[in-house]
Amino acid sequence: FPYTTLFRSDGKLVQQEATELKLSVTADEVDRAITQVREQNHLDEPTFRQALEQQGFSMEAYRKMLKKQILELKVLNTAVRSRVTVSDDEVRTYYKQNEKLVAGDRQAHLRQILVAVPDKTAEADATQKKRVAEKVADLARKGTSFTELAKQYSDDDSTKSSGGDLGWVGKGVLVDALDDAMQSMEPGDVRGPIETDRGWVILQLVERKSGDVKPFDEIKEQLRKQLYDQQVEKAQQSWIRELRKKAHVDVRY
Repeated sequence: FPYTTLFRSDGKLVQQEATELKLSVTADEVDRAITQVREQNHLDEPTFRQALEQQGFSMEAYRKMLKKQILELKVLNTAVRSRVTVSDDEVRTYYKQNEKLVAGDRQAHLRQILVAVPDKTAEADATQKKRVAEKVADLARKGTSFTELAKQYSDDDSTKSSGGDLGWVGKGVLVDALDDAMQSMEPGDVRGPIETDRGWVILQLVERKSGDVKPFDEIKEQLRKQLYDQQVEKAQQSWIRELRKKAHVDVRY
């Protein structure tokens, strides 16, 4: 529950704007905010105070900073958020223009060859395993049947007999190194050898298919929030520029 200011170097300008908008924060509002923070972190009051002290805050200092943050939120809501609206037509247009964003995960049909390197393998043997994996990858790239290479060289008993066939795989299913490689592969590509905890892996991407596009009504509100957040960010930056310009004029005159 560390304190974060919303406007960093523009904090004083925002404070001045709060005065012009006649906005303020009461002690009760700060109390409610602190209670919410405590409940979210499952802390009673003594434990909460102790946690603050460990982070270098006194209760008085934390209340002061929290009050500032609440005021900044009030200014933001009054001056920016209340002026931003996203219509159904805007959401539908965004939906039509971003089919890739609203589609389900792309699926990849993969084959793999595993040249296993057990944990206690001697260094010389591990080096030889890598050479085998490099040889197999080179043969695959030169056009040798990946299926036959898997049957001959793979140490993965669950896929060896089927020519290394992993079936259809989505993002996040494989270990990170293989998942990263899969994301940039196109049908027919061979990647590897890729080092994993089990040993060296060679991948072949057989084909890809895109996930089904989700119905508009199913994700309409999710898209509306994305558009709203984008527009609020733009409006906030524009508003800050106006505050700076106004402050500059005030200084000159």
